[in-house]
Amino acid sequence: GRVPGQGRVTASSAGREAGEARRVLIVVNDLLVYRAAATQPTGIQRLADGYTCHLPAVAATLGVEVRTVVVGLDEVREVTLDARSSGGRRFARGTELALRLSAHAPRGIQERARTAGRRFLARRARGGGHLLEIGPRDTLLILGAPWIAPGMAAGAVAARARSGARLAQLVHDM
Repeated sequence: GRVPGQGRVTASSAGREAGEARRVLIVVNDLLVYRAAATQPTGIQRLADGYTCHLPAVAATLGVEVRTVVVGLDEVREVTLDARSSGGRRFARGTELALRLSAHAPRGIQERARTAGRRFLARRARGGGHLLEIGPRDTLLILGAPWIAPGMAAGAVAARARSGARLAQLVHDM
């Protein structure tokens, strides 16, 4: 059945909603961390990459601007996702090798090494791009896996609290 208050999206209703949401800011901290750590994306990263690639053109037909951003506790930075933003395949291959080698270590050491690696890569991802001011008509859209990038979820919540922007999270595998 239908959820009360939610109907089909028509061109006119989409236009009204688009007028309310000035920009959609896709939060990509996790994509940058994952790309730096692995050469083969999982389903979540393939889906997030697909939306990040194709959503801007679709949204433009509705008058909505889409940008890719990384969030930190005290700032939002606009970034460009391209081959250079992946951290490099060579770096990712080295990371994959380190993970395979660490698989022979005791579980506690493996977990600490993975946590330290994710923190390092998350800090590295937040360092790129340029500062972006956001406001209450913006929407922060999280398509991927915030648990991969330490600080991503807290950064998105902090950005929302500072700016009044909307926060939307795609939930996978429910």
